[in-house]
Amino acid sequence: MIQFHLSKDAAKDLKHLLGAPEPVNYQAMQWYVHRVTIARRKVVVAMEKQSRYALVFCGLTKKELADFGQLFTYWFSINALACVVDKVGEDELLEQHVIEVAAAIAAGQTYQEGYDRSVTAHIRQVVDLLRLFVERDGYPLPVEPRDTALFLMRANETLYRVGKAGEWFTPMEEFTRFWLELFEFVPELSLTP
Repeated sequence: MIQFHLSKDAAKDLKHLLGAPEPVNYQAMQWYVHRVTIARRKVVVAMEKQSRYALVFCGLTKKELADFGQLFTYWFSINALACVVDKVGEDELLEQHVIEVAAAIAAGQTYQEGYDRSVTAHIRQVVDLLRLFVERDGYPLPVEPRDTALFLMRANETLYRVGKAGEWFTPMEEFTRFWLELFEFVPELSLTP
């Protein structure tokens, strides 16, 4: 299950998905969603609370916003698969299992307005990185799947820490660790100092 916490801006575009506020379900993944405008196009950034793993959806149309749950499920599943295959290698049976489990996790989605100061600060860093690429460096907004995947690799390799005394980590390592542990692989990740 996934509990989405929407910023006020995201809630305006995803109001058709909003439900009544619910207490945090600690069994569910907690994703925070914010919407900004870059290069006159709508951009939605979703970030998972524990790993700080980000998914970015650029140039969304009204139809894509209406189908956000399906769009999210697709990208969530593909990113889970990429993390596992990158560490374990290709295995058709495992790959199918990862896709099925990711789809099952994403199948139960609830949406409510919500805010977490720490996650929001990290979302702003992803937005700033995207603005830097588009507005300063002149790259096009990553609306195509390949461009989106390349940007996500860059954004999720950024070093973060939670709190002033927290350990440094990258979202990619933490998200990968989640999936490897879920499938009972021992994660041998090189944690960045």
